[in-house]
Amino acid sequence: MKLGIIIVCYGEDVDSTRLISDLIDQKKTGDQIIVVDNNEKHPNARKLSRIKGIDKIFRSKNIGFGGACNLAAKYIYQQVDAF
Repeated sequence: MKLGIIIVCYGEDVDSTRLISDLIDQKKTGDQIIVVDNNEKHPNARKLSRIKGIDKIFRSKNIGFGGACNLAAKYIYQQVDAF
């Protein structure tokens, strides 16, 4: 992996698909985009799951910004360890 991008949201009513689509357009081999949605009941994660190029989407209760970053970083770290 070259670059890990972690995006934390809380059921964004703001359209985050444009930002993520722009990131995907710039993604290189080995890069990962991880999204953590801290509002598991909001439909945002389902909307984002339709976008090809996001490597992992976590839906969780509100574990806070730091907790969400740690969750995604742990996932990325495990992916790197697998090599």
